[in-house]
This record gives sequence, C-alpha cells and structure tokens, in this order.
Amino acid sequence: MLQHARRSQRHPAPATILILGAGLRGTRVGPLLRRRVERGAEVWRAALAARPDARILVSGGQGPDEVRTEASAMAEHLVEACGVPAAAIDLEEASTTTRENLALSRPLVTAPGRAPLVVVTSEYHAYRTAWLLAEAGIDGTVVGAWTRPSYRPGATVREALAVAADLRWWCVAGAAIAWGLALWLLAAS
Repeated sequence: MLQHARRSQRHPAPATILILGAGLRGTRVGPLLRRRVERGAEVWRAALAARPDARILVSGGQGPDEVRTEASAMAEHLVEACGVPAAAIDLEEASTTTRENLALSRPLVTAPGRAPLVVVTSEYHAYRTAWLLAEAGIDGTVVGAWTRPSYRPGATVREALAVAADLRWWCVAGAAIAWGLALWLLAAS
C-alpha cells in the first residue's frame, strides 16, 4: 500500500488530458487518430476516481484536404464510441502542427485547476511532443498510443527529420564551429 501511495504522489491524476490531432479519413478519425483518442479516453477514465472534474481537450484544426476539423471528429468519436460525455470535452480547432496544438491549447491547459496535464499522441511522436512541451514551458506528461508496427519506421524517420528541422540552426552552428576548428588545426600544423 505504501508503494501505491508513493506512486500516486509522483504521478497525480491529471485534470486535463490533451489529445493531439492527426489526419482524418473523410469525416471520421482514421486508425492512427482513433488509437490516440481511445488512449486519451482510457487516461481520462482512470483519472476520474481522483479527479471527477477531469477534462479532455482535443486539439486539431482543418487541413487543406479535410472537410472538418480534427478536433470535431475526435470529440464525436469520444462521445459516440468511447462514451465520454460531451460536457467533459473542450475543443481547440485552429492548430495545424504539434507546435500550434500546444501553443493554442496553452490557455486552457494552464488555467487554474487544469494541472496536472497529460498529452496523448502516438508512441513514435511522444519524444518530440515532450520536447516541444518543454520548449513551450508547459508542465506535463506525454503518453503514447500504440502504433501499427508497419507504420513505425516511416513515422520514426519523419520525426527524426522534424527534430533536425527544429534544431537546424544548432546543426548549422555546430557544423560551422567544426569546420572552423578543422581549418584552424590544418593551418596550425
């Protein structure tokens, strides 16, 4: 029992579960987004015993190839397939990137009484999401939803390229320093 109490103190029940969007299939959530949404519903249900006021925030706008916002499709799936009451769901419907998901959700997730925060995304996206969460100065934990094994390699490469793009100026600065050091060493010898 003592171990359970310590664990609860380290990871208190979340007051807000933020589910990040992903592309839709027509007007509905596709398999990847469905797993994120259903994982978010699981986290929300687990939080309810300790936090009856726990809320779900779905975040995702409308891409150029989408007929509705990702947030509206996620909210619909939460209500219809997961049994989450609509009154427990908030929507952020303007974001189109992970960075925007976090920035536009910030006022809701940092409001008084809305901490602690758990962000739900796909498992391959969890590292970058945690990094962007810290970069945005938002305190929270990231939980990854299961991803089909055949999808993971391509998604992992895409995430690595996104991290490299986010860090491109550091990469350029590091390369310039290394190049300058190499030229200095050649000139000194």
